[in-house]
Amino acid sequence: MAILIVWFAARVVYWNGYYVEDSPGYVSDAIWAAIGDYHVRDHVNGLNVGTYLPVAVPLWLFGKSEIALSVWPMTCSLIGLLSLAGTSAVLFGRWSGLFAGLLYATYPGDVFFSTVVMPDALQAGWLSFSIFLAALAHTQPRYRKLAAAAGAAMGICHLMRANDPVLVPIGLGAVAACSRLWRHEPIATTLRSCALFAAGVGAIYIGEGLVYWLTIGDFLHRFHVVGGHYGSAASIAQAGLNVDPRTIPFSIFPPVLWWQQGLQPLNQDQAYHALQFCWALLALIAGSLVLALARRVVDAAACAGIALAAAWFAWPLLYHQFGSQSVTAYVPMHRLSRHLVVYAPGAVFATVAGCALVARAGRSVSTTVQASLAAIGCALLAIHLTFNQQGVSIAHQAYQQIKGTYQRIRDELPADVRTITADPGDLCFFEFWLSPLGREAVRVVPFANVAGCSEVRDGVVLTFSNPGWQGGQAPIIRETVARLPCLLDPPKDWRLLYDGYPEKVYLVAR
Repeated sequence: MAILIVWFAARVVYWNGYYVEDSPGYVSDAIWAAIGDYHVRDHVNGLNVGTYLPVAVPLWLFGKSEIALSVWPMTCSLIGLLSLAGTSAVLFGRWSGLFAGLLYATYPGDVFFSTVVMPDALQAGWLSFSIFLAALAHTQPRYRKLAAAAGAAMGICHLMRANDPVLVPIGLGAVAACSRLWRHEPIATTLRSCALFAAGVGAIYIGEGLVYWLTIGDFLHRFHVVGGHYGSAASIAQAGLNVDPRTIPFSIFPPVLWWQQGLQPLNQDQAYHALQFCWALLALIAGSLVLALARRVVDAAACAGIALAAAWFAWPLLYHQFGSQSVTAYVPMHRLSRHLVVYAPGAVFATVAGCALVARAGRSVSTTVQASLAAIGCALLAIHLTFNQQGVSIAHQAYQQIKGTYQRIRDELPADVRTITADPGDLCFFEFWLSPLGREAVRVVPFANVAGCSEVRDGVVLTFSNPGWQGGQAPIIRETVARLPCLLDPPKDWRLLYDGYPEKVYLVAR
C-alpha cells in the first residue's frame, strides 16, 4: 500500500495533463471518437488506436478535462507497476516484488508520461503485463494457456505503436526462459508455449487487419501507411526525424556524457531516466558474477529471471541503436529519449534481478559483511531516489514553462473572444480549453490558413507564443511573417491586450 501511495503521490505532484509533441493529434482523434465522428486514419499516429481510443471513454463521460485525459495513461502505469512487482515476486520472491514496485513508482519517465496521452508509458505498462502473464503461465500447468493472453497483451502494445520487432522478441524470450530454465521443459513444450504466445499476438494483428478490410477494404492498411512514412531513409529525413546515434547512450548513461564533457546536472534527455539504466547494467554484471561464481544459490526461477532480465534490458536498446524502422529496407531508427521509456521496465527488472542474486549470495558471508552490503545498498538507493526526484523535476518544470505560457494567455483573453488566430502548435491548447466537447465555442484559425493581413478582421492574434519565434529561427515562422508582416508590425487597429514578454496578445477591432 505504501508503494501505491508513492506511485499516486508522485503523479499528482508532477501531473501534466494536456501535452505537446504528438499528443494534440491523439487527443483530437479521441475527441472525434467521443462525439461519434471517427473514421480510419491514414497517417502513422492515427493508426495508434490503442493510445487514444480508450481516452474517448472518459472524455465522453466527463467532457473535456485534463483529468479525463489522464485516466487511461494512469491506468496503464498502474498495470505496469503491478505487473513488474508481480513478475519480480514470482521469479525472485516477495521482497524483490516490492523493490520493483518502488523503483517503477519513482521512475521519472513513467511519472512524467503517465499523465499524458502518449504511447510511451502506455506501452511500458502493457509490455510489463505481457511479461507478467508469461511468467504466471509457468507457475502451474493449468495456467499454461495464459501464454496466449500474454501474446494478446503484447498485441495491445502493437495497437499503441507498431514497434513489434523491438517488443515481441522480449515476450517470446520470457516464455522460452520460463519454460526451459525454470521448468526444464522439453524443447517441443517450449515451442508450443511460444506458439501460444505468437497466436495471441497474431489474433490482434488479424483483428486489426479485419477492421481495416471491412471499413476501407485494405487488410494491410497499417503496413502500407507505416511503409510510406518509414520505408526509406529519404522519408524519415523529409519528416525531420532524429537518427543521431549518440541519443541513446547519452540519454540513458549520463556518465558517458560526463566522461566527455565533465560532471554536470542531468539534461532534458537524461531527466526521464536519471540513473536507472546505469544501475541496471551494474546489477546485471553483479548478478552474472553470482551466477558464475556461486551457482548453488541461484534456483531455477531466479536463473530464468536473470536470463529474462538480460534479454529485456539489452535487446530493445541494441535494436533501437542498430536496427531498422522498416522491414523492407534498412532505415535507422527514430531516436528520442522518451522512446526509451518503453524499455525502462526492463531496466527496473534487471536491477531487481541483479540485486536479488547478490542478496542471495550475501547470505553465506559473515554478519559484518552482510551489514556492510546492506549499508551500501541503502546508500545507493538514496542516491538513486535523489536523482529520480531531480530528473522528474527537470522534465516537469521544462514542460510547465511551455504550458504556463498558454495558461497566462488564456487568463488574459477577453471573456467574449470568439476567434483566435495563431501558430497551429499554439491553437491546440486553446481549442481544448475553450471549446466544450462537440461544440466550437471559439474558432481557431492557424496562420497557414490566412493569405494576407487583410483577412484578419476580428478576434485575437497571438505572437511570440512559442520558442520558434525567438530570433525568427524556425523556417515556418520566417515563412509566416514574410506572408503576414503585420505579425511583427501590427496595424493601428490591433490593440495590444497582453504583453507577457515574450508572448503578445492583440485584439483586432475592425
